[in-house]
Amino acid sequence: MKLHIGKRTYISPKEIDSVERSIPALAEAAEFGRRYGSDLTFIPTVASTLSGSEDRIDKIFDGVRKAGWNISPAPYCQTAGQKFVAHLFDNRSNDNADIVALMCLDQFPLNKTEHWEAVNNLGLKLLFDDKTYANGSRDVEVTLGVHRNNSDRRIIHEMVHTFAGGTNNFRTPLTIEGQPHPAYANFGESTSGLYMINRCGKVYAQLQRDVKASADVFSVPGFAIEYMTAILAGRQNQVSSGYVYAVRNPFYDSPTEEDEKTSMLKLISRHTDLLGKTPARQPVIDALSIQDTADQLYSVFDKALVDEVTGVMRKSLATQ
Repeated sequence: MKLHIGKRTYISPKEIDSVERSIPALAEAAEFGRRYGSDLTFIPTVASTLSGSEDRIDKIFDGVRKAGWNISPAPYCQTAGQKFVAHLFDNRSNDNADIVALMCLDQFPLNKTEHWEAVNNLGLKLLFDDKTYANGSRDVEVTLGVHRNNSDRRIIHEMVHTFAGGTNNFRTPLTIEGQPHPAYANFGESTSGLYMINRCGKVYAQLQRDVKASADVFSVPGFAIEYMTAILAGRQNQVSSGYVYAVRNPFYDSPTEEDEKTSMLKLISRHTDLLGKTPARQPVIDALSIQDTADQLYSVFDKALVDEVTGVMRKSLATQ
């Protein structure tokens, strides 16, 4: 099996130091990549706020190339969604990889043997299962916000998508040492930030058409196109899942709990509004309409938080 791995990252004044520090680990990862015969692509988006730092960016790119990675086209002014679509769904005649993978630079290490074994095993599972989409479940207890309740709000939001795609598709046994978040352990994780696509999968062509038809969704900031892809693959029983090694999300700001809550609820509302413009709309509505979804979420999260998040999502869908 041949993998084409893309490492996606955003480079802004807050993240640039961390990206610079990641180059030695990228060089170590490239050594393993050569052993596995994998293609490696570094997929940056450079923030406009770094204007005037061109020399520093050039040094990063030069270091990444020397480390053994290609640099993706258009490193400026593209959204995370556009990078997702370009790497996983663009037609590339010179790409002979069996599996195309995309992962976040700062969450999924690849500089140890066990890291590569877990990723390679997930790719093999995707091929063996004859599925189209795979998600790498994180082996650590994920936090999606600085403050606990706000992190839970985001996780509840993403768990609704997992229910929309079918928890049986995303739930997977813990095959490596770790302690994932109880919600992901119980119900599965659908959009971790590590994705694989089998372009010979049964629904790849349809998934590609649905993704490409959603330019108004992936051309704006956010992750709605990732949520849509996972939900649609899940609804068609075209998902493989498995655990991979991860680190907890880094946070570069220290907002107050109330300020973070306000921005978190806006993010949830905006992403739900975007999803409502895609073929994933009805599966999300269905998941929100089933009492069992809420009951299962109540078993892990505070009831008031579940009701708040699902209420925001229903309101966003109802106003379209």
